[in-house]
Amino acid sequence: MLVRGRVGSVLPGLGIAALIAGYTIVDDAGIEHASPVAYLELVLVPVAAGALVLVPRSRLRAALGPGPIAAGIASFAAYAFVLAALERARVAPVAAVRETSIVVAVALAALLLREGVSAARVAGAVVVAGGVAMLSF
Repeated sequence: MLVRGRVGSVLPGLGIAALIAGYTIVDDAGIEHASPVAYLELVLVPVAAGALVLVPRSRLRAALGPGPIAAGIASFAAYAFVLAALERARVAPVAAVRETSIVVAVALAALLLREGVSAARVAGAVVVAGGVAMLSF
């Protein structure tokens, strides 16, 4: 049973999970009509155009630099790999493996950022990894 104070932190997580599941299903349907890279470009062009129109140029220029450019390229590549995986495999295992980033984030937080990783965070990462392992059978 959830403690009353914890419900407020669980509900946003469930909402995020529902949104991720939703757009993963939409992506899976979308790549039936285009290659992964073409689909990705069709998804990202409106976002980029919106940023060019809505965000002041000075803010865009200030945000440009090697770090953000590298992050953008890495994000594009990661999303393209997910779409390629969706093209080749069932959606549920791909979605599960995609969420292993939680495990990686916990490890990097501990190793690189020197964050204190609580037992609850480690347990959550183990549950995610276990769920992915169970889906692979």
